[in-house]
Amino acid sequence: MDTSEALRLEEQLKRFIRWNRSAHPPIDGLSRSAISVLAATVRAGSPAPRPGDLARELGMTTSNTASALRELDAGGYVTREPNRHDGRRVDIVLTEKGRAAMAERRATKSSRLHQAIEATLDDREQRELLLAGDLLERLATYPAS
Repeated sequence: MDTSEALRLEEQLKRFIRWNRSAHPPIDGLSRSAISVLAATVRAGSPAPRPGDLARELGMTTSNTASALRELDAGGYVTREPNRHDGRRVDIVLTEKGRAAMAERRATKSSRLHQAIEATLDDREQRELLLAGDLLERLATYPAS
């Protein structure tokens, strides 16, 4: 693949990401940053993530992450609890409200994507898309420079 083809692929991926983001139902007026932090908290699972871990994963500043966490805490989506092993640290714990909000959002996104795939791609193209997804996962492991 030459450089122009790689650039074309990058633009296609960006267009798909914009389309996919447009399907995201809002969550009670939460900011995009707060929703990103909430989603990262869900992905992190157990043990509970720390604010710094979330900031690194999302490429956000610690102050922006802290602001998003205050928003989520005030809305009842997460709680901040002292770490059991180190009282100086704080763990982010997902509440039932946060879990339910993300489950509903994920279901809406998955349904839209499934409908688009079924309506747009034939069986062969659907199999190719799955293979392309596997290739994208491999590319995502390439070390950042």
